Amino acid sequence: MMKAMRKMTKSIMWIVIAAFVGTIVFAWGMQFTGKQSKEYGLLGVINGTEIHLTNFQRSYQENLKKVSQEYPDQVPEDVVKRVRDNTWENFVFEILMAEEIEKRGIKVSNREVYEYLKRYPPEEIMQADIFQTEGQFDYNKYVKALADPRIPWGQLEAIVRPQLMMAKLQELIGGVVRVSGEEVRKYWTDQNQKVKVGYTLVSADAIPPDMLTVTSDDMREFYDKNTDLFKQEERAKLEYLRFGIKPSSGDEEKVKAEVLEIKELLDEGEDFEGLAEEYSQDEGSAANGGDLGWFGRGDMVEPFEKAAYSLEKNGISDPVKTQFGWHLIKLYDRKEEEGEEKIKASHILLKVTPSQETIESIKSEAEYIAEKARKDGFTQIAQEESLGVTQTSLFQKGAFISELIGANDQAQEFAFNNKVGEVSDPVETNRAFY
Repeated sequence: MMKAMRKMTKSIMWIVIAAFVGTIVFAWGMQFTGKQSKEYGLLGVINGTEIHLTNFQRSYQENLKKVSQEYPDQVPEDVVKRVRDNTWENFVFEILMAEEIEKRGIKVSNREVYEYLKRYPPEEIMQADIFQTEGQFDYNKYVKALADPRIPWGQLEAIVRPQLMMAKLQELIGGVVRVSGEEVRKYWTDQNQKVKVGYTLVSADAIPPDMLTVTSDDMREFYDKNTDLFKQEERAKLEYLRFGIKPSSGDEEKVKAEVLEIKELLDEGEDFEGLAEEYSQDEGSAANGGDLGWFGRGDMVEPFEKAAYSLEKNGISDPVKTQFGWHLIKLYDRKEEEGEEKIKASHILLKVTPSQETIESIKSEAEYIAEKARKDGFTQIAQEESLGVTQTSLFQKGAFISELIGANDQAQEFAFNNKVGEVSDPVETNRAFY
């Protein structure tokens, strides 16, 4: 039992890291430290904060990759320039917002972080096998893991906390459209007037119930005097079935065949660094010939580490499968550092992604279920097909719909332009059809 728990904890730790490191396979192995950044030069300074070329290039390449999906051949030069400019503007925005957050003393409590993660599980977490039950995300498993102090959720917290601070700042700024004289006076008083008070803290449980009686007339009177407090914009709620876009076994075999072809080229004497630059899909290392620098035990996922440490100097591994794809690894050197053996290696990564054929197949399945749902009823078809029905909370026009669907125009249009009980065509996102 203990071994199983330790294995689960380690698996979740890597899921947490993978969820936010994304295409950078090795959180520590990539060695994007300040020292390395300085070797690549200072790009600019924003209010005293240095922006180094390496950090900028990494963000720029990630943004360009997202945009390139819209251009199958080549991204136009004007689009490339716009992405580059937007990347820089994002750096400026984030730094200035961080300063404003500190200036205003905006804080986010641990409880707020926990409640947000509890309500909005990250997509990568929901895709992980460890949180699946019969092919569907098991929310109860996730909540239990979230409450386990042995699991290093700090990786996730480090991402979420700044986002929540930013949301608080935007809410604070957006909520004050006009400033009245009374508000100016109150602000000055709050900042300058000081008082000294004495108080006694009384628990709500200590107050007798008969002192807290509120009658129907009291409630009606309050409502009549404060009707503006209860006005709400039009809202909608959706039920949905999720068809995750995942690689098929055929997609897996195709990538495996491709990595075996690259291995044959290496066996015939082709240059590892050159093939890494040409074929590797790890944006963080491909441009450097797949170089991962020095790393120790525990810095890499287990299958990768096991294969890398088993190699002789200048040896090249057979294809290695991890949750990130298929790897070919080359070992360059070993050394002892503070009693720990470290190795220097490079890799070629080929990711396993859904093919267009797989995506079309999943879409066809969703279309088939949608058509049956219109005839036989949404709940009925979900039961027949053993599909889990998920319900969103109420949301307004233009608002974030749920932790899964997100800010989707197609789902928004359907929600506010159809009658209750209607069934939509499949709504597509990067991760799934709904």
